[in-house]
Amino acid sequence: MAGPLVALAAIGVIELWRLRKQQPWLAVVLLLAVTGITLKLQISTALSFLSTIGWQPIVTGLLVAGGAVLILAVARRAPAQRSAAAGFSLIMAAVLITPGIWSGLTALHPSSNQSLPAAYDGSSSGPLNAGGLEVNQALLAYLEPLTQNTTYLMAVPSSMQGSDYVIATGRPVLFLGGFMGSDQVVTSRELASMVANHELRFIYWDPRGNGFGGNPNNESGLSTWISANCKVVDGFHTATQNSGAPGGTSSGPSNGPSSRSGGLGRMEITLYDCGN
Repeated sequence: MAGPLVALAAIGVIELWRLRKQQPWLAVVLLLAVTGITLKLQISTALSFLSTIGWQPIVTGLLVAGGAVLILAVARRAPAQRSAAAGFSLIMAAVLITPGIWSGLTALHPSSNQSLPAAYDGSSSGPLNAGGLEVNQALLAYLEPLTQNTTYLMAVPSSMQGSDYVIATGRPVLFLGGFMGSDQVVTSRELASMVANHELRFIYWDPRGNGFGGNPNNESGLSTWISANCKVVDGFHTATQNSGAPGGTSSGPSNGPSSRSGGLGRMEITLYDCGN
């Protein structure tokens, strides 16, 4: 949503700047009203995470100062361009202070789940990725030299098992079930075509047909094709973690059948080699 919201805000700023030439009082009233509503929303949102907002007086002061400059400029018919720019700048600064500070707080207190990062929530940072979950370096060391001539590093059930491998290598990873694992990204026929065209060689998958949820028919077809056309790579059977693990997998071995339950993104997956 960030891109469309920024574009909408920019459109509003430009239109208000243009309106000041024909109807300056209307432009000032609209600017102060919209800015006031925005600042109220910002402060009320921040107060839902913090007990006090130490920078609130600065925000209020900039808004009042900017509004005063604009009102005086219109009332006294001062040089429009310079006065309008000064007042406008003060008001825009007021609008940007809280988001800017919140961005800094987010950088200082990153969320513990780096696979699904979130903005600052008012609490101190815990150990990143639960303190013990990491991209499987042994898996990367195995895959990278064998996939230099293929498009994808590997295919995985969802983004939860592959997103951090994209970040770690800069290479595409095919999310067979999309973001949450419930989308039909490819059919078994399309998967076979990708393998035949040397776009894909390795697939991380649950051999018991639990590759992802919400689409059992497509899941079953993929599992059948993978089992019939690919061979298991020893040493890379693992239990995926909940959605907080980079790449969705732990660096340790599977914890047994019980690890398949207990949260989104959990399953036992095995690496398959579909190359000739």
